[in-house]
Amino acid sequence: MLIRSGVNTDGAEVVVVGRSNIVGKPIAIMLLQKNKGANATVTLCHTHTRDLAFHTRRADILIRSCR
Repeated sequence: MLIRSGVNTDGAEVVVVGRSNIVGKPIAIMLLQKNKGANATVTLCHTHTRDLAFHTRRADILIRSCR
């Protein structure tokens, strides 16, 4: 979806909120790979992340997994 939208993730600060095995973890792993549409710096946040607002404000790209 990011590639189709023309979003440049190369070197981008991506924050993924939610560490689910279905969305959060797989998208984080995909964005860390050295491929087209990836190669990002990824922070994975969850329910016990301290100062979540700090992490989300510094993100170039914010991904939230829904329940």
